[in-house]
Amino acid sequence: IGLLEEIYIWLESYNHNSDTDGTFLFEICKEDDAFLRKYIQSVFNNTPHHKLDDVLCKLRVFYNSDNYIEICDKIFKQLMDLSTYPFSEISDIISRLIIKTEGEELRTQKSIKWIRHFIEENANNKEEMVCLFEAFSQCDTEQRIGHIEIFLSKNNDYDIFKSLPLISFPNSWSGSLVPLYSSWIEFLEKVLPFLSGLKFINHKKLVEERMDNLRKRIIDEQIADIMHG
Repeated sequence: IGLLEEIYIWLESYNHNSDTDGTFLFEICKEDDAFLRKYIQSVFNNTPHHKLDDVLCKLRVFYNSDNYIEICDKIFKQLMDLSTYPFSEISDIISRLIIKTEGEELRTQKSIKWIRHFIEENANNKEEMVCLFEAFSQCDTEQRIGHIEIFLSKNNDYDIFKSLPLISFPNSWSGSLVPLYSSWIEFLEKVLPFLSGLKFINHKKLVEERMDNLRKRIIDEQIADIMHG
């Protein structure tokens, strides 16, 4: 199996399309659980961020595994250990690999299950939580609120909470920013019910301050829209 692993990594270094759907990668990892780490270290350390689509397509094969949650944990933590990419690109890789599952209902449900599991198990790890929250920042409102609720049930640390990207800019936007700011306010309003009690007093204050700032930005934007209209 060791020789086969070396051949596989050698082929991947020359052509990421050598195992298009990840079938052989999946079978090798069934025989040698440690190979996944070797593969990630080799491929991600030698592949520019903008050329990762073929690699991510292969790794998605692990959604077919019965222990996909454990494997997703390993992939996430191994990516966090890489120094090849800046933090923002790691979040993007996690999002593209594990979280973006449009049109694939089973993968979507598995993705949600994994995210909630990972939050429950790692809520005290600030760096991992910031990365994960950034990765799922473009998911729908219901999913994101559910993830935040689970985080708050496991961790009431204010320092970590204030670092979490609860809202973020969409991948593309044009026109007035008023609708975007308004949607952010609506989202933060949905977070407030989970911030009752003394242990969340600072969390609640922070969210309310962010909402007030957004309201001010809406006024400024409306004035700018009129002036440039």
